Amino acid sequence: MNDSLADKLRVLPRLPGVYLFRDAGGSVLYVGKSGRLKDRVGSYFGSSLPSPRIAAMVGRIADLETFITSTEEEALILEYELINRHEPRYNVVFRDDKSYPVIKVTREAFPRTIFTRKIRKDGGTYLGPYPNAGAVRRVLDLVTDLFKLRTCAFSSRRLVKEKLCLQFHIDRCTGPCEGKVTEEEYAEQVRDAVTFLRGREEDLLRDLQRRMEGAAGALQFERAARLRDQIEAVRTLKSRQALSAVSEHEGDVIAVARLEDSFCIQQLSLKRGRIAGQRKVEVQGLGEDVGEILGAFLKLHYLNRDDVPASLRVSDPFPEQDLLEEALTHRSGRQVSIRIPERGRWRQLVDLGRQNARLFLEAQDAQSPRESIDSGLEELKEHLNLSCLPVRIEGFDISTLQGTHTVASMVSFRDGLQDRSSYRRFKIQKVEGQDDFASMFEVVSRRYGRLSKEGKPLPDLILIDGGKGQLAAASAALFETGLQIPICSLAKKQEIVYSLRHPDGLDLGPHSPGRRLLQRVRDEAHRFAITYHRKLRAKGGIETRLDGIPGVGPATRSKLLRAFRDPREIASAPVERLQEVVGPHLARAIHGAMGVDDSES
Repeated sequence: MNDSLADKLRVLPRLPGVYLFRDAGGSVLYVGKSGRLKDRVGSYFGSSLPSPRIAAMVGRIADLETFITSTEEEALILEYELINRHEPRYNVVFRDDKSYPVIKVTREAFPRTIFTRKIRKDGGTYLGPYPNAGAVRRVLDLVTDLFKLRTCAFSSRRLVKEKLCLQFHIDRCTGPCEGKVTEEEYAEQVRDAVTFLRGREEDLLRDLQRRMEGAAGALQFERAARLRDQIEAVRTLKSRQALSAVSEHEGDVIAVARLEDSFCIQQLSLKRGRIAGQRKVEVQGLGEDVGEILGAFLKLHYLNRDDVPASLRVSDPFPEQDLLEEALTHRSGRQVSIRIPERGRWRQLVDLGRQNARLFLEAQDAQSPRESIDSGLEELKEHLNLSCLPVRIEGFDISTLQGTHTVASMVSFRDGLQDRSSYRRFKIQKVEGQDDFASMFEVVSRRYGRLSKEGKPLPDLILIDGGKGQLAAASAALFETGLQIPICSLAKKQEIVYSLRHPDGLDLGPHSPGRRLLQRVRDEAHRFAITYHRKLRAKGGIETRLDGIPGVGPATRSKLLRAFRDPREIASAPVERLQEVVGPHLARAIHGAMGVDDSES
């Protein structure tokens, strides 16, 4: 421990707050919180540490930063925000099995409600997740009917240049484009929609009733009539939901299973007594217990939501359960309960979730045994002369076809397993024709030049798909960034590993766990690059076909490509779906030109 760090430890207060450990380069290693900072932070430098992961982290700590908060609940919220901002390598990392659709309320003068799968820190309000895309679209349609929010894609700044559309004339929009509604009135519509989407119908009905009576008292009879109609619509919908419910069970079930040092969290979402959606999240531990993993997941998953379920049923006790329950209650504006059920339907669902999580881990273990991965990491550390285990490996591949659509992929593996959330795709911008070496130079320069500039964590090992030439190009690019990161390449034919230490190649042998791990990274990078390349080729083909359709210009083409996740879906989309994007006339023209039989539409 250096003198500066020791001095900071001596003056720490016994107050609630958040602490950040940094390495010698200033990168954040770990973010934690405590009700008594002096006691908690000091415990890391004692003789007994809770896990190998923490022990490895303590050896790299060079600096400490703390933030004092008024309460432990404030510290909990700040800890969550700092973990999301810095993504520290020694905090628990969760790997989700897929991205889920959510509803976003945009942040602008006249907000919109839109479908998305990505949650960004852009000031918008995100509600969900929902079990599937169809559920989101049905909810959005209902919200448009009830609260008349605009559905056009224009930003609020452009609205003044637009004219009233069909949505206004059929009473599905209040017409902000021509000043038919003020910002204050529209903001009230948005608040009503968000309250409804959060499931707080009773609060919404009370507010609508109060405003209706106020409008009637002020002799604003037209406004009072509109509010009366909204009240009746919400009450009708609420009564239908009550009739369709098969039980009072509504909320989330979160169950954890453990297999050696691997954990899987199974989350089930219940709506009106039925399982409406599920997700699995995987995490690799190094000595943590089930309660620690469960608590970390609940904080990271629910503290960022604006529509936390009122009921959370969990499989195991976890630290600070009461504190998290209190924080979620304050954040959501209604009572949130976190319980471990002991009997009945909730207990059956928790057992079901745990069983599914266990089966998932057993299937994963059969595919890639943990022992083999650990041996592979140790072997790579030894043969490549690495200073630490290559816990985080980033792999690159280049894909091109006859010099067109040259792209690069970057995949990330943590603890020997795929970390899909960190994957990146690149379009090669500065290289003309087919030049794999120059393309590799460009993508490595862009990736690590950006990480260096932003001060983000670096990988423990870089893997390049190819032989000496690709490795030389990537090493030159890395040298220009001024970073010193271990780098190697894996040639496809002989499966020989090249590195600065092994310029003539290293044959690890066909049964080497280290070679198998590198092959998995290399093959995944290749698969990811090919997938992206095919998508761009398909997009180019669709764009060419669209260019030949009368009435379809650059603006319409861009609108279509934004609306469809895969450009090939445009060719097979029903005319009704196309009509939602471009209107009935162009929809029929596109539908016919794409070679789809329109006779039944």
